[in-house]
Parts: sequence; C-alpha cells; structure tokens
Amino acid sequence: MLDRAPELIVANDLRRDGANQSNQDQFGVTLDTFHDGRNDFFFAISPIGGMREGVATDERPEMNWNGVWEGKSARFDGGWTTEMAIPFKTLRYAPGREQTWASSFAAS
Repeated sequence: MLDRAPELIVANDLRRDGANQSNQDQFGVTLDTFHDGRNDFFFAISPIGGMREGVATDERPEMNWNGVWEGKSARFDGGWTTEMAIPFKTLRYAPGREQTWASSFAAS
C-alpha cells in the first residue's frame, strides 16, 4: 500500500483480533465463496501484522470466528506491503470443480 504520508500510518496493536484493529490502517479481503451476497469470509491485516478475521452467515457477521490462515506485513519508506495465505480448507464453498466466487478488497 503506497502512502503519500507514511509517517501517519496507524499500527500499534499486534494482538490477534485486537479490539483496536478496526481503528488502525489495514488491508482486508472478503471472499463470497457461494457467490450469493449473503455468506462470506473476511480477513484483514495491519501494517505490523495484526490479524483479524470473521465470517458472515445469512448476512449476519460473526467476528469471533477464528479461521486458519497466515499473514505477514512489512513497512518501507513509501508505505507498507502484506502477503496473505488462506488455505482452501479454511473456507466453505460449493462442491465441484467449477466455482464462481465474488471478492472485494479494501485498504484503509
């Protein structure tokens, strides 16, 4: 994530599912594995590697869900970078080889 003012990046909570993570800079991805707009998985990571995740079932979010995944972040002069590894076994999705998913990405 390139940042015009990297000195203003807020990242001070490294705890998993830390209460302050939604008030920090973060990158998040949402995966709608059934492509129904009602069920999805959410994964987010901060510039210092604080991670959180959640799941929505029938449009009801549950942020206490703990999925198995990995993430790493690193800062550099112009911002920060991150890498996420989300195993398929962490997700629920329809059977079969042909899949249609929706995804969205956000950085704040």
